[in-house]
Amino acid sequence: MLPLVEGEEQVASDIYCMVGRIYKDMFLESHFMDTQSRDRGILWFKKGFESEPTLHSGINYAVLLLAAEHQFDTSFELRKVGVKLSSLLGKKGSLDKLQSYWDVGFFLGASILACDNTRVIQASEKLFKLKAPIWYLRSLVETILIYQHFKKPGSEPPAPRQELVDFWMDFLVESTKKDVSSVRFPVLILEPTKVYQPSYLSINKDVEDNIVSIWHVAPDDKNKGIHEWNFVATSVRGV
Repeated sequence: MLPLVEGEEQVASDIYCMVGRIYKDMFLESHFMDTQSRDRGILWFKKGFESEPTLHSGINYAVLLLAAEHQFDTSFELRKVGVKLSSLLGKKGSLDKLQSYWDVGFFLGASILACDNTRVIQASEKLFKLKAPIWYLRSLVETILIYQHFKKPGSEPPAPRQELVDFWMDFLVESTKKDVSSVRFPVLILEPTKVYQPSYLSINKDVEDNIVSIWHVAPDDKNKGIHEWNFVATSVRGV
């Protein structure tokens, strides 16, 4: 397919993005080693974004620029994409008005790139409530994985609500895995108030008394580690 599209000058933006996606997949499958595919993906998503700016093309273009060691504070190109993404996001309206998991996923992707923790948390929960299909979440998780791998660690203290952001990123990544071997799981507990409480569950089988542990992720940075329970296996009567 690639020679066919590369030889065609008048191609729609979605075709540009499709070719970019092929190279992005090749970059991911190489465990971030195939820089040639990364750079080709950048070129094709850039063509798509310049042909018809969309959240889809812009988010993929931006995250591959990050993978190529661009940073928002030093890269004019990345800042330019960020400004356009903010404009496109604004045209979509507030998160409350978005009803499509496509739109919410794009909102989440743009919020991750903007390091807007409050919006990341809100969009992640809404995406869960919309029951986005796994195949779509896998595509979103690819962007998350690239971002997490290439984001430069800062010297400043963790951003507010970072623990909740980390939970939701774990939750989305774990929900797309085909094979589960871990004994520590991100889970959502539906409280009697109908509020979903982000939590972790672990199963400890390496001690004499098998233990199931549950602990809540702090709703803010002032209440860490105050909600935790340990259940000995023999005391668990039902699920």
